[in-house]
Amino acid sequence: MERMMPKFICGTGDRTEWLAHRRRGIGGSDGAAILGIHPYRSRMDVYLEKLGIEANEDDAEREERMAWGSWMEPHVRGFYEKRTGRTVRDHGILYQDENRPWLRVTTDGIIDGDDRGIGILEAKATSSYAFRKHWSDGPPMWVKVQLYHGCLVMGARWGTVIVVTDGPPKWWDVEMDMDFVERVYLPELEAFWRCVETETPPEPDGSEACKKALSALYRGEGWEDLEEEGILNLGGEWLRFDEERQRLMDEQKGTKQKIERMNQKIKAEMGKHGVAVLPDGTQYTWRKLHRNEYISKACDYDRLDRKAGKGD
Repeated sequence: MERMMPKFICGTGDRTEWLAHRRRGIGGSDGAAILGIHPYRSRMDVYLEKLGIEANEDDAEREERMAWGSWMEPHVRGFYEKRTGRTVRDHGILYQDENRPWLRVTTDGIIDGDDRGIGILEAKATSSYAFRKHWSDGPPMWVKVQLYHGCLVMGARWGTVIVVTDGPPKWWDVEMDMDFVERVYLPELEAFWRCVETETPPEPDGSEACKKALSALYRGEGWEDLEEEGILNLGGEWLRFDEERQRLMDEQKGTKQKIERMNQKIKAEMGKHGVAVLPDGTQYTWRKLHRNEYISKACDYDRLDRKAGKGD
């Protein structure tokens, strides 16, 4: 089947319209979270976003990062064009795949001027610490996945990942991995989009992001008033699940106690010495610190408690 050209939807000038269109499909920044490899977002985050439910109440920091990125992008594109001799166009435009209308991408830029045809520009900004941690061998997989997503929608075979940290921007040309996209990526996205269409939440993954997302989904305003939904009788298959959970909780408590006992043994051995050194150079430092008094901000939160049954 001949591949159809992507369809232009809108630019990012009208943010309200852009967000509304973005919720109606899966974008490039969603894919890595759906695969479970994004360091800051979970599948549940993406699911709630598509349903129009906001999991994070305080978005001030995120908005500030986005504003910084918007200001930075034209300077980064200009630097890239000057260093490579390529040109970058169509940045900040939301496109839709014609064969899969739910597959969408907002481009950081379309690259012209290369024998391989058009390329996709993926621009990132990160701290020097995060760069050393995640980018030592080139773009991390979650960033590559975002580039593959753009290539898939736009019909490109390659792209450039450019990152801004301390010092001049750094970039890598990345070839599209179509085998990975067809065998792994697309099936995962198609299954996830069926969850969105049927309003079936994805399986929890244990991440902090998923914990917040579940609270937003099931413990929003007014949930206390649903008295008829207050008690759910679980089936017998959950008894083994509960036993396993309790075993892990007990192991965790035991591990914490063992670590504290080992810490105390080191302190007792050190006595009045401030530093203890092992034969391999490892050092333990024991010192007194002071934490200033502070007033924590009032907030609502949820907690899952357990009360043992008769047979426990």
